[in-house]
Amino acid sequence: MHHRKILFSGILRVFMMMHTVVFALQPDNTLSVVADGGAVGDGISDDTDEINATISRALSQAKDVYFPVGEYKISGDIIAKNGVSLYGDFSGVSLIKAASGVQMIGDDIKANVVKNVDIKDLFLLNVQVFFLGKTASITKENISVARCVSIATNANYYTTRAGYQMNVEAVNNISFEDNILLQAASSQAKGLQTDTCNGVVVRYTIIGMDLNNLSWLDTEWKGYGSWDNIEVKLGEVKLTHGFDDDMGRIEQGHKSLSDTDVLVRGNIYNGSPADDSDSSIQDHAAYVRDWTNFDFVENWVRGWPNGASGGIKFRNANGPGAVAANKLVNTPYISAGNASSTLPEAYSNMLLYRNYFVLDAEYFTELEKHGIYYQENGGVDAEDLNNEYAENIYSCASGEVPIKLFVVDVSGHTIYDSNVYEGTGIPINIDSPNGLVSPESGAPDLSRTDSYQNYTIPHLNIPEYGEDPPAPPGPGTLEFDVVDDSTVKKVDPDAVFGTSAVMNLRGEGDKEMNAYLKFTVSEVPGTISEVKVKLYSLHAHTVEILRVNDVSWNETSMTWNSRASMNNSIMTQPVGANEWVELDVTDVVTSNGTYAFGLKTTSGSYRNFSSKEGANPPKLLVTHTGASADGDLDDDLIPDVWEMEYFGNATNAVSGLDPDEDGFDNLAEYISGTIPTNGNSWFVVENRGCQSGMMVSWHSVSGRVYDVGFSSSITNTFTNIVSGIHYPKDTYIDSEPRAGSSGFYRVDVRIP
Repeated sequence: MHHRKILFSGILRVFMMMHTVVFALQPDNTLSVVADGGAVGDGISDDTDEINATISRALSQAKDVYFPVGEYKISGDIIAKNGVSLYGDFSGVSLIKAASGVQMIGDDIKANVVKNVDIKDLFLLNVQVFFLGKTASITKENISVARCVSIATNANYYTTRAGYQMNVEAVNNISFEDNILLQAASSQAKGLQTDTCNGVVVRYTIIGMDLNNLSWLDTEWKGYGSWDNIEVKLGEVKLTHGFDDDMGRIEQGHKSLSDTDVLVRGNIYNGSPADDSDSSIQDHAAYVRDWTNFDFVENWVRGWPNGASGGIKFRNANGPGAVAANKLVNTPYISAGNASSTLPEAYSNMLLYRNYFVLDAEYFTELEKHGIYYQENGGVDAEDLNNEYAENIYSCASGEVPIKLFVVDVSGHTIYDSNVYEGTGIPINIDSPNGLVSPESGAPDLSRTDSYQNYTIPHLNIPEYGEDPPAPPGPGTLEFDVVDDSTVKKVDPDAVFGTSAVMNLRGEGDKEMNAYLKFTVSEVPGTISEVKVKLYSLHAHTVEILRVNDVSWNETSMTWNSRASMNNSIMTQPVGANEWVELDVTDVVTSNGTYAFGLKTTSGSYRNFSSKEGANPPKLLVTHTGASADGDLDDDLIPDVWEMEYFGNATNAVSGLDPDEDGFDNLAEYISGTIPTNGNSWFVVENRGCQSGMMVSWHSVSGRVYDVGFSSSITNTFTNIVSGIHYPKDTYIDSEPRAGSSGFYRVDVRIP
């Protein structure tokens, strides 16, 4: 495949070697750590002092801080300041990495006041988020971490600040949303911890991932919609830093200690199977102790061992709390009351409701830790109260796994007969010290369950670690249902027949009747090679199918008087009685979209086809060539997979068109690595003076090569300075003095 260079997308002018073109996606009211703070962001220079100085300057100016696309190496901690938020680039990758060991972004001095801080759109490589506050007088409050990717690879991660990638203590109103936490085997990292916090939200965060297969993110992850092209970003970072595919080697997912008012919702705990049977490495997907008002809902959990150190674990609390509408894949729910001088000894006021337990036989290595398990340990003097278990489902053979209840006095635990083995209606067995206990009839009070009724169990289709992504679809035929169909009758000009089980036809004259059909074609891979309207004919006659350009009509309102015009005749064909017929409309249906057709007959008698409401509704059969990972079906120099990703079809992106109206056509967007449907996604170049000369930087994209040129005037010929700069390098320092005091740099991007 050959591609032209883009010679117009990366030009900037330099005045007195100091002028800077500001990156287009910099948020308002921010200081750039590069343009304003002097950081380099090349992954080589140490940017620690420049970043901290920019944050301090932003504090004095009541501004926030922006990290342009780049890699920022730090040898020390990045200290957050009160009211100063830290933003990466929304469209590109802004990565902060520890020069060695593990560094911190946050504040670890209890007395320091840090409130109203957002950390957003940053990639953090061996950099922990850490905030330490005070409980007596609140010093840390209103902190959020969103759309960040935390990556742990350093062998010292486990021993640094308790080994958590995100860790907060004594913080009021803390939220973690739409984040991704990745862990290499070398790190033995833990995900996140909240300790003595009030008002905690952990939502739509992924803990652990196989970077080889990201095909599921757009359909299975609720946080996907807030990101911009996260699959591409993860792929670039993996390639640049040589990460393993398996980045789910995590010891612990989430630890919550003595927190109040907590919502943990819609997260994906996806531990690696390489560790899920090793209790010396993993210690609970979620570990919750001494909670008040804790909701653990709609989470999906897989990849933790079934022993005492695995599963999700709740212990020692007076509550209240609820674990509801979660899917636990070979992952037990473990609860306990333990003797303690500092914590509540009892386990009380917990609702376990509408959870779905996948219990595959091959995971029965320690049977007592499967499904629902409770253990009252020795020395406990307090009495358990008001724990209820209802509508939980075990996906296993009937009777194969029981609910385990190891407590002397079971009166504080009510297990209802609505807990069943899937598909049987048979209540789950209960195993207690005194033998099997019968479940109770009835249900928890509606006041306790009502707020959990509308939660949806996340039956997600997440590939196993090591499972290859699906191949591009091959050739085939797609079948589309009719969207609207109706009859219009000349003798009844204002009547609507859209709900009739048949479509009536009759030849021209006073009793003429015609029919209309409408289809929507979508997500067709490759090129459309043949399209046919498939109808079930109830009578023998000759039918004519015509194109209807107007697709705004619908079957619930169209009449003879309001009918859409029938335009070009497509074909005429004899049809038999009580048989399927296919009418070729290939010349009309050429791509995704909505299409309408009209039907007429030459017969002077009633002639009918089955309608959408009938026994044999109409179909549209679309035969296609399929997409190829390396192919270019329409020979427009843009790969099929790129067109599929952004336009839903391997031939939909016309190379010379500019759908987002940003001045760059689709071919230019593909080559430059920008997003063709986002008018704010541009190939932008920055420059700034540095000690050794003039630095020119840009957003580098995998598979591209960059050349840098200079000219004293934009109308003059550019002289090439350097050629063949390959991804991931994204900067060039020009140490040669240029004639005159001003001029233009140009960065050309090409695909070799």
